[in-house]
Amino acid sequence: MPVLHLAEDKTRPTDQHFDEFAARGALILLTLVITSAFWWLKADELLDTYLSIIVPCNYQECMVVFDPSAWISTRWMLIFMLSVFTSMPVIMWQFNRFATPGLLPRERLWLRKFIIFTSISGVLLVYFTMFFALPKIFAFGHQQNLTSGLVARYDAAELLRISLTIAWVELLILLAIIAVAVAGVTGLLTSHTASWWRLRVHGFLLGLLWLIIPETLSGVRLITIALAALFVEMTLRPFANSEGPNSGLESGRGILDAEGALRRIGLIDCSCSGVCPQMPLSVIPSGTTGHRAFSLCTSPVERDLLLERVRDERWTDVNIVGCDGTPLPFNLKDSFAILAINLSGLNALKSITARAMPAANPAIEYKLALDAQVDPWTTHGVRQRQLSTLQALSASNEQGLTHLYYSTKGLGIPWGLVLSPNHYFMPGSSKVNEKIKILATENGWTLIDVDKMST
Repeated sequence: MPVLHLAEDKTRPTDQHFDEFAARGALILLTLVITSAFWWLKADELLDTYLSIIVPCNYQECMVVFDPSAWISTRWMLIFMLSVFTSMPVIMWQFNRFATPGLLPRERLWLRKFIIFTSISGVLLVYFTMFFALPKIFAFGHQQNLTSGLVARYDAAELLRISLTIAWVELLILLAIIAVAVAGVTGLLTSHTASWWRLRVHGFLLGLLWLIIPETLSGVRLITIALAALFVEMTLRPFANSEGPNSGLESGRGILDAEGALRRIGLIDCSCSGVCPQMPLSVIPSGTTGHRAFSLCTSPVERDLLLERVRDERWTDVNIVGCDGTPLPFNLKDSFAILAINLSGLNALKSITARAMPAANPAIEYKLALDAQVDPWTTHGVRQRQLSTLQALSASNEQGLTHLYYSTKGLGIPWGLVLSPNHYFMPGSSKVNEKIKILATENGWTLIDVDKMST
């Protein structure tokens, strides 16, 4: 199955990944064994201490063990829970180290925040539940028994099992809510990715809850699962209806091509390490979106950020402003091919290298070049789009245009031509219509056919 290639991915055999996974897993397993052995030695003392806290009556009078096997299983459940909590720093550290190289920037940010928030809030929630909330609940229930005239006899194993089950259920629901909330804040959870998150979070959470809740509590299993799904959905819903913090192209928006397919086009304003002037946002055509970068060819971080946005916003086309896309590193171009992205470019560097001085109005240059794009726009409408741009320029007070070069054969700027700051090249392969000529005459612009210059 094809996978995306990140900027700093290295080709490694599959067995090396398994070796790394096995090494990190062995370290986690060793940590769990050591901590389990420690808590096994302390288990009886801890059980006596905790039962004295949650039991609402005299410990020696009202506590019994009806099922010794249940007591043993509950004892081991406590040992496992304490060993997991104690080993959590090692588990999170190894998981982060193993997963980070294969994550995109916002995914790495999500993982770090998820680890921090769950580690802190999880410990606080379990501590509050086990030592404050449950003792008060059990005391209230015991008081109701006394009021009813019942003689209190409590199963120690069942009390512990209920306490540990409640702690596990709360912890799982908290993890799911934090995962969804952090994903929404970091921009991973949007209207484009809501279905992906909803399926996985609900699937894992509800499946684990079904397994964790014991048969003795089967009466509340369905209610607990329904409430858990409701809490997660309430957290997910606001982000599922948003486009994300950096989205410039709403879901379902784009341009229809000649075959009626929706094209979602992103214009990548890469300055090529500061060589290309920044493209003004005003020139970006309607139905497309923009993305700025300083140097995609040399910055792995910028390449990963672009790849992440292309994937999350379901782009179909990537148009590099500075070049034609050829100089981009192989990993990025291969990832675009896997995502079925059409890669092209304005090749603005070609016109910039023909200048001794910067253009007086770079927006004119970029807008005329964008008007000449023919996919998904029509070929016969190139000059009409350029006419609209020139008409808008004529109506403005700041024109910055005196000479306008063009070609009717689709040729580029001829070799040796030096463009002055007020000179611009109008790409295209069709004849300049009369309306453009009349507009040029009215504004005092000089039209020059480069095809005649080359001959």
